[in-house]
Amino acid sequence: MQENTRPPFDCAAAREILRAYYHIHASSCRELPAELDRNFHLQCGDQDAFVLKIAHPSLSESELDLQNQALQHLRPLRLFPQIVPSATGQSSITISAPDGERYQARLLRYIDGSPLRDFRPHSDELLAHIGARLGEVSAAMASFDHVEKRRDYRWHIASLPQVASFATGLPAEKQALLDYFLRLYTDEMLPVLSYLRSGFCYNDANDTNILVRADDPSAPQVAGFIDLGDMTYCPVIADLAVAIAYVMMDCARPLQKVMPLVAAYHRAFPLREREIRLLFPLVAARLCLSVCISCYQQRREPANRHLSISETSAWRLLRQLREIHPRRAHYHFRAACGLPAVPHAATLRDWLKSQTCAPILGRELNAENSQLIDLGLQSELLAQVPDLADPAAWATPLHTQLRGKVGIGMYKEIRPIYLTDLFQSARQQRRTMHLGVDLFAPAGSPIYAPLAGAVRVVAEHVAPQDFGPMLIVEHQPQPGLRFYTVYGHLDAGALQRWQVGQTVAAGELLAHIGAPPRNGNWAPHLHFQLALDLLDLRDKLPGVCSPSESDFWASLCPDPNWLLKLYCSTQPGQQSSLKQLLARRRTLNPALSLSYQQHLHILRGSMRHLYDEQGQPFLDCVNNVAHVGHSHPRITAAAMRQMARLNTNTRYLHATILDYAERLSATLPEPLSACFFVNSGSEANELALRLAAAYSGGRDILVIDHAYHGHTSALIDISPYKFNGAGGRGKAAHVQVAQLPDSFRGPARGYDETAGAYYARSVAEKIAAIDTHGGKLAAFFAEGILACGGQLPLPAGYLRRAYA
Repeated sequence: MQENTRPPFDCAAAREILRAYYHIHASSCRELPAELDRNFHLQCGDQDAFVLKIAHPSLSESELDLQNQALQHLRPLRLFPQIVPSATGQSSITISAPDGERYQARLLRYIDGSPLRDFRPHSDELLAHIGARLGEVSAAMASFDHVEKRRDYRWHIASLPQVASFATGLPAEKQALLDYFLRLYTDEMLPVLSYLRSGFCYNDANDTNILVRADDPSAPQVAGFIDLGDMTYCPVIADLAVAIAYVMMDCARPLQKVMPLVAAYHRAFPLREREIRLLFPLVAARLCLSVCISCYQQRREPANRHLSISETSAWRLLRQLREIHPRRAHYHFRAACGLPAVPHAATLRDWLKSQTCAPILGRELNAENSQLIDLGLQSELLAQVPDLADPAAWATPLHTQLRGKVGIGMYKEIRPIYLTDLFQSARQQRRTMHLGVDLFAPAGSPIYAPLAGAVRVVAEHVAPQDFGPMLIVEHQPQPGLRFYTVYGHLDAGALQRWQVGQTVAAGELLAHIGAPPRNGNWAPHLHFQLALDLLDLRDKLPGVCSPSESDFWASLCPDPNWLLKLYCSTQPGQQSSLKQLLARRRTLNPALSLSYQQHLHILRGSMRHLYDEQGQPFLDCVNNVAHVGHSHPRITAAAMRQMARLNTNTRYLHATILDYAERLSATLPEPLSACFFVNSGSEANELALRLAAAYSGGRDILVIDHAYHGHTSALIDISPYKFNGAGGRGKAAHVQVAQLPDSFRGPARGYDETAGAYYARSVAEKIAAIDTHGGKLAAFFAEGILACGGQLPLPAGYLRRAYA
């Protein structure tokens, strides 16, 4: 491995080189971080900027020519720095150090941009742009050739076994990580390395060499790539693997993070199946190279922070990747490339179409003896259940609805019964999507094997609302086709009946449906699931998943109806958010705006939360109508009881409204004792205007700036948020606007009496102005918390002084 003692030049020497060899005078100079070379940023006036690269003495003339030729070849892409020839027309120059040692140097145009490492956020759009431009580089390099291959270079992927030997003295945990990925490299990569598509690769698309610019802050793009110092002849997917490795760093969900990058790269430079399969081991191998080289170099140049810039993040990522099965990564990358995630999915579906499977409950299910059950977010059955966290609460109404029939619970259904903390996953998501088909039948009902196979998992999960006793049977009906059937919520007898490795005949009694609480405390049913690959998860294979991972798990666990062949579809019908949006534009007035750039498709409300179409909760701090929460069971029950008896207006005598008025007024201070009942805030404020005008004989209204009081014409006139906003007509003559008491960013800060007195003076001044012009104040409208003004509490003493 090369020694990392870098060329002995400083900024003064760099400026002199620029003057002597290029006839350019630099106004400023600063050294840039580098692994082996000396790099200097040289500014010349306001416009021109250059990078002087003085090469490490280990770089041969052939290797330098390789870089220069590659830069020339890639010039049409306008992604890499351009070479600036010397005053004598040379691409490279030879210079002498004070000790007489000779070095090669080049001058490059400086690319203005922020390193990806320093830029946030790494949006999907930005990562897709990186992938697309990197794919263009790979496509362009396919036609490049040079005699210098650099196959023995330390950053060449084939050098990993040799480079790993330099990482000595690692802690046991890090050594174990390194050993695992070295085995993965040896088992997966090494046997096929020579068969992979090879070519000259940039080989260093890391987060300090990818430059980003944001001329439009909402759409950042790649400004360019820098540093061809690690270029080598190797498998062409190395460029993608390097970029993936660095984009994954410090991400909670690394595989999902790089999907846009992989997809865009594949569109620009299509990957082959073997390359997709080996992408994960190659990413890990690159990280291993990085930590091993960093370990070696730091021992020799401990003061050079650039040598360890990614080491901590690289080790952290290796720990994350250790928890990811390589086949899982392969399936994710296939999906990113627009391919079926699991290669043999189509083969299985075609094979199952040709098979006659034994009825899983011992009889064919049809419309007479079974019924499709809606357990989704808009389920009428579940809407009547006050506590969805308790499976027993909906077991009884479900039993009543089925009336002796078998209930069929749907695949890929988003279910509110999974909204409790028991089903919470990373990033506050709930695992709401069901990955199997449920068959609800009495406890003790027999379950039969639909196909021949061998038992692979016999387990019991004792946690509440888990699988309870479960079996997984492996099927391998033909060479190259293996899949699994999963049976959950069984009677405990299955645990004694079967052992791992036992064969099962088609139609053989497999188990019985379990009863609560041992079946996971669910209403008696069979959870039946298909799995194309267990990924070594065995009994930890999930039966439900979060929306963020739904595409992956649905591809790994396809529709069980492929095998069950029921008379009905087992997937719920869904209307996409796009169709909803188009329908809204067609049927609702466009003045009714939608919130958020990514519109929320809300299907359910319960207490303090709203739930979107994926069943994910949103704490509702916006909807001021639902004072006691959404679908409050006491409010819902009371409304249902009353509407079942009478729903009319106040022109008739009725005891209930009188009782309500008395109980309500008892909570209010004197002299508030008479009630008007209205349907909205706008109606209430409109009525308040009429009462104030009738009582005072005045017409002038005083309001606070930025306030919104309702959507009737009279209320728009007293709402500065509306009449001063887009489409507003300005302030009416009978309206006075007091200063917004903004204790957060206004002229008087804080919420104490001093701020209250300051802002109350504006109220007094506006009232004086009304008197001066011969008007008469009818009402002062003030919110307790200034909502449209910025959710601002009123400062202490403000209202007391305003009404003084």
